[in-house]
This record gives sequence, C-alpha cells and structure tokens, in this order.
Amino acid sequence: MEEQRLTNCLKGGYPHFKENSGVPAWLLPERSFAVVVDNLGDTKVLEASHCLGLLPDTVEEIPDHKSVSAGMWRQACLDWPQLSLVSAIIMALLESVDRVMAKHYSGELTVEPQVVFRVLMVIAFAPFVPQGRVVLEDIAANLDGNAANPAHLITLYIGAVLIDDLVTATRISECIRSHQEWDCWADFLQQLALSFNGNYKLVAITPPLSEGVADVLADMIKEAPSYGA
Repeated sequence: MEEQRLTNCLKGGYPHFKENSGVPAWLLPERSFAVVVDNLGDTKVLEASHCLGLLPDTVEEIPDHKSVSAGMWRQACLDWPQLSLVSAIIMALLESVDRVMAKHYSGELTVEPQVVFRVLMVIAFAPFVPQGRVVLEDIAANLDGNAANPAHLITLYIGAVLIDDLVTATRISECIRSHQEWDCWADFLQQLALSFNGNYKLVAITPPLSEGVADVLADMIKEAPSYGA
C-alpha cells in the first residue's frame, strides 16, 4: 500500500495546531480528523489544493511526519502569522451555522444552505493563504467590513442572510464566482462533502466521560425514540 505522506503529515501536526491555536478541545477530535483525512487521502488533498496552487503536484517535497518533533511542530504553529485568527473564525462559524440551520429547519431561510456554506468556506479559508487576499478584500468591500477581521465578515454575511437581504447575499456569491480559482475550490470541496459516507463525530465530550455523564447520555438515547410523542 502506498504511503500517504501528506495525510500522515496532516494527522501528525493536527494535535499541535489545536493546542496552540485556541481551538476548543471538544471540537473535531483527533480520531475523527484522522478518519476524514484518511478518507481523502493524498490524492484528494492535492486535487483540492490545485485550484489555488497551494501544493506541488507530488508529495516528494513534504517531509516525513516522523522526522518532525513535537517541539518543531509547536514552534511552527507559534511562528505562523495567522495563528491568532483561527479561534475567532471557528467560533464565528459555529455560531453562524447554528443560526442558519435553525432558520432553515423552521422553513424561513430564503437562501439555500449550500450557497451560504459555500461562502462561509471561502471567507473562513481565504485569510490563511496568500491567494486569499484579493477575494477577501472584495468580499469585505461588499459587506462594508474589514478584510483584516474575517470573523466579523462571517458575522456580517450571516446577518444579511438571516434578515433575507438577498441583494447582499447574491452580491457575495457573485463576488466569489468572479474569482475563478476560488469558485473552482469551493465547487471541489462541495463535491467532496457530498461524496463522504459514514458518520463523523465533530465534537467530543468535555469534561472526560464519567459515570454520571454516561448515565445522562444513556437516558437521552432511551428517550430519543419517543421524543415529541
């Protein structure tokens, strides 16, 4: 079996990224992240990067994850200029998705969820690559926001969606479509998401599982079949 050099590197660095970026410990546990990455494999990760020119065509230049020590991972994270943006963006995304899906389930959302999430993907990822500067500045201009504060751009966009401001929502979607490389990237990620099979645990229990927590979860499971009856 061919070694998955790139995905092994991603799995090796992920714990250090979480620890140093301020991402909540309960969000996307390491095991779930590993399952997602393994299902993608090097080929799909490389394909996703090609739209934006992020990685070379092969993984030969990527170091063996076993050769990178914990200290090296930690220092690389701390030296990354965009590290301080990570937590705020993720928390803005979590809140936004909750609000959008609540309105969707109530039948009151006028913008297709897929369209909303496509925009969120771009706003959330663009700050972390040099190729994202121009599209983020265009989005910020359309939202009267600041490209240096992408978390607030997410809030501004979702605010427009939730008040049924279709003019603004459409303008942002068209803005992304005008940047062909980001349109390509968003299309590819949407197709990947639709092709995934299985259930992924995106959150973990915190604090650590205890007998009391286990009893509560067991009661919730037992009650689920009769919920609303």
